[in-house]
Amino acid sequence: EGDTVAAWDVNAMYLNAADVSVGIGEPEPEGDVPDDWAKCAGWVRLAGPVPHLPYGHDRITPGQWLPVPIASYFCQRAEKAGDALTFDRAWLWSRRNTAAPLKVLRRDLIFARKTLGRADGRPGEMAERALKAVYTRALGGLLGSKDYNKGVTYRPDWAEQIRAKAVAGMLRGLDKVPGADRAVVAFEVDTVLINLTRLQTDETRTPVGLVVVETIPDDDKAPWAGKWKPVNHGAKIQLSAGDVQ
Repeated sequence: EGDTVAAWDVNAMYLNAADVSVGIGEPEPEGDVPDDWAKCAGWVRLAGPVPHLPYGHDRITPGQWLPVPIASYFCQRAEKAGDALTFDRAWLWSRRNTAAPLKVLRRDLIFARKTLGRADGRPGEMAERALKAVYTRALGGLLGSKDYNKGVTYRPDWAEQIRAKAVAGMLRGLDKVPGADRAVVAFEVDTVLINLTRLQTDETRTPVGLVVVETIPDDDKAPWAGKWKPVNHGAKIQLSAGDVQ
């Protein structure tokens, strides 16, 4: 008999992360890790193993370069467990050359998504889909694509910082769920598959602690982007013993 497994994805996951700090101008030369590295844009290199790696991320090993948002997440997680993460090299933009130039655009696009998402009828739905297609291709593709972007907006470093902050936000959301570390089955971009038999759920079969905002709220100030919504809620599939161990 199969375990009960369900999927959730993150609302506007990459758009929500577009306020990440990124580098302006040229980065500093590769060098030692400054004390304020977590407030800079760029990458740091792991000097040792990551303790308490969550959700099967066993391919992260010493010597690997991590974007600052992911490195910060692993550091905070290790500190909560009484451990420490060490880095031996950094490739960063200094704090004076670190900014969040997409912050206002993020705010305006989230407002537009909410407004169109509340609109009745087919025209509103089509406009919302068009808006989503535009910003997802811009943030997820054009910034980092040599094939489609040969202009000044080609910034693969920005694209990677956005992706890193988006993934770190997703993992922080799962960290609020007791038992999630043993219940997560798989990830697919902004979606996570969770084995519900491995943790406590509420009356709607939602994992306790998962912050779900399924529909766009009427209040523009209410949180929505970066929160979770169910996908094929409560679907049953047959899992092998290896999948659920």
